[in-house]
Amino acid sequence: MSKRVQETSNLGTLIERLGPLNNQWRDAEPSAKVLTLWAMGDVLLKAVPKPSDSLLWEIQKRSYITRNLLRYALIIRRSWENRRALEKLVANLNNYTVFREALPFLKGDREGIDESAYRRVVAYLSDTNSRGAIEHLKRLKADQIGRGHKKGASVTAMRDTAVGFSTALAQLEAEVSSDAPTAPISDELLMSLSRIAIAVASGDAAEKPPANTIDAGSSLRAVAENLMTAIRGGRASAAAFRKVIGAERLMQAADLLNSMRSESSLTEWRRRHAASVRAAN
Repeated sequence: MSKRVQETSNLGTLIERLGPLNNQWRDAEPSAKVLTLWAMGDVLLKAVPKPSDSLLWEIQKRSYITRNLLRYALIIRRSWENRRALEKLVANLNNYTVFREALPFLKGDREGIDESAYRRVVAYLSDTNSRGAIEHLKRLKADQIGRGHKKGASVTAMRDTAVGFSTALAQLEAEVSSDAPTAPISDELLMSLSRIAIAVASGDAAEKPPANTIDAGSSLRAVAENLMTAIRGGRASAAAFRKVIGAERLMQAADLLNSMRSESSLTEWRRRHAASVRAAN
């Protein structure tokens, strides 16, 4: 039995278990949000020890559970084997976004920060000035990533590429939303571009895309070419690109690219996109 068949054979049961947790997460207090994500990651890993991106996309396609939320759930569950340690860490969490911004400095090698800096990051979790805490954490990210990638491309050098990507992505979203015809593109390339966008968003190594072509002058071509420019410079270039675009926007791009593989997926994407636009307004 293939891995994909194994992963999806009990998909309905898995979604049934994740659904209530997803609903709980939406209305939970900040610390409970984090612990609920841990629980969602635990459910996923117990059902599928090595869940693939395809599985996460399939869950999103068949439910209201987003792939991005599942990604965070897996990161949190893998980073804290001991739930009690995480519970203690976020006991006085004042704002979930602060935790999300602080996450790179709380897990794994803590992005190389020393113990003193780590304690300051932990203190931000209970800071009642959430906006100030988020600003401090973003500056720490910029400073730490800048030091870690001195040989790579700077944010300034990647800005034009990032702006080109953002402009083309917005145009592509408008085209798809209005049912305007887009350039023909293979299923293989769409999936590859989607995975690359996910890799850049999460800081993982990106795969080399297949040598397919996209019609000249199309917004899809511009999205693909700017994304390729970002990864050609290696991890430093991709990190600089991510800082300008934002991980959330890259995940939105990945969602759209993956959804363009079939008309049914596009219909579902249009529904989600229209709902997000209404919520923003």
